[in-house]
Amino acid sequence: MTPNPDAPLQQPSWFSRNWKWLVPVGCLVPFLCCITFAGATYFGVGVMIKGSGAYKEAITRAQQHPDVQAELGTPLTGGMNVTGELKNESANGIADFNVGVEGPKGKGTMHVVGTSRSGVWSLSVIDVTTDSGKTIQVLDDEVMPDEPPTDEAPTDEPPTDDAPSEPAPTEPDGD
Repeated sequence: MTPNPDAPLQQPSWFSRNWKWLVPVGCLVPFLCCITFAGATYFGVGVMIKGSGAYKEAITRAQQHPDVQAELGTPLTGGMNVTGELKNESANGIADFNVGVEGPKGKGTMHVVGTSRSGVWSLSVIDVTTDSGKTIQVLDDEVMPDEPPTDEAPTDEPPTDDAPSEPAPTEPDGD
């Protein structure tokens, strides 16, 4: 049988005509959606942490610390790289995060750990590690709000017991 020359030619299907661009786009769209979701999550966590009282108090203390000023310079600003966790529930919370910091003299990472009670943050760790590897403990010389100040000067002697001592037992006379 010979083909009829008057019959219309059968056109290829839409997919067979367009598969060269459809397959790459079909793979690229889900990939871009995943990247967008990950970026939005990363950015959202950073905004949440940078808006917290723990971050604001930590960056203020780091900006005022003389060793941090000497290493990184002033003004000290927080970078976009924020990792860690911040939980705030009913005015109580915990914070444990790292944030990039930079000044005119260099860059570093600030590690912050603290708790919140009734909306008031008490930070237990603020460490700034410079890119050169030096770690500065910002809270090292400060008294924490939960700790009462002591009036006693530190001594190298062990503490003594001020309670009166009992007389040493005596042995009975054996006459």
